[in-house]
Amino acid sequence: MKNIYLKQFFTFIIFFTFNQSFSQTTIILQPGPEDGKDSFIQSLTPLNINGNHQSMFAAAWTYSGYFGITRGLFEFDLSVIPDSVQVLDARLNLYYDPTCGHEGHYGENESYLQRITSSWEEYSVNWNNHPSVTYDNQVRIQTSINPTQNYPNINVTALIIDMINDLENSFGFMLKLQDESKYRSLIFASSDHIDESLRPKLEIIYLLCEFPIAEFSYSFSDKEVIFFDLSSSAQSWYWDFGDGFYSDLQNPTHIYNNYGTYYVCLTVEDSCGTDTYCDSVYLCQSPIADYDYFIIDKLVNFTNLSTDAFLFYWDFGDGYFSN
Repeated sequence: MKNIYLKQFFTFIIFFTFNQSFSQTTIILQPGPEDGKDSFIQSLTPLNINGNHQSMFAAAWTYSGYFGITRGLFEFDLSVIPDSVQVLDARLNLYYDPTCGHEGHYGENESYLQRITSSWEEYSVNWNNHPSVTYDNQVRIQTSINPTQNYPNINVTALIIDMINDLENSFGFMLKLQDESKYRSLIFASSDHIDESLRPKLEIIYLLCEFPIAEFSYSFSDKEVIFFDLSSSAQSWYWDFGDGFYSDLQNPTHIYNNYGTYYVCLTVEDSCGTDTYCDSVYLCQSPIADYDYFIIDKLVNFTNLSTDAFLFYWDFGDGYFSN
């Protein structure tokens, strides 16, 4: 599926907008023969390529008396989904293939949809070079109740979220029987099927929104610090003042027990995600200038009595200075 083909058109509907940053959108992906990507692999014929077949199988069967396992592979192009989205719901629709030439779904055929985690090509994948998968958030497909059953509205939300969050390691779905012992099968139409209404279809509802960006500034007087939130798109705030104290106010004031340097972090959140910004806050006591002196004739001896000072600049009032 090099470039996604949507069933005659790209369905892109904005149902409502609840503020300037958020909009709910539904997208439907249903690729066809030219740019669909699906195949099946068989243990009995481990070198066979099945990228242009109208059917897609998960099966454990005998063929001319020899046992073989079949698994289906298919992928949708999720790059059409923009960045910074929150997926609300994702539903996969798989349809029975009435033209497959077999009797239909059969046996205790409970199956799993798993996320493929390595690259594969439609016209080169086979049993011997099949891609890797992960069991994380795999979706269970119930045993069929009749041989021509369709499987609409399969909830694949968690899998789609995983794919979007890790596009570099996501390459579609593998359809695999839970128990790959004979006799059992699932038979679905592929994106190459002549009837476009039977091709695999994926419907995704998501929110397009801005992720928050955390930032703050501060001012202080002695040990009291006022923090100013400068974040964008934030809906909640969490401050770590670096001294074991915290706050969930937007613009908190905090009094430190001691002078010093504190590493302060602000974490902000909205419905799309979180962001954290940290900065060092330097607290030091202001110096107090003071001195004493005594005079011998025209010689004046000055004694520094200042506190919390480490640099000194004297103006003697006659055009002369000292540090």
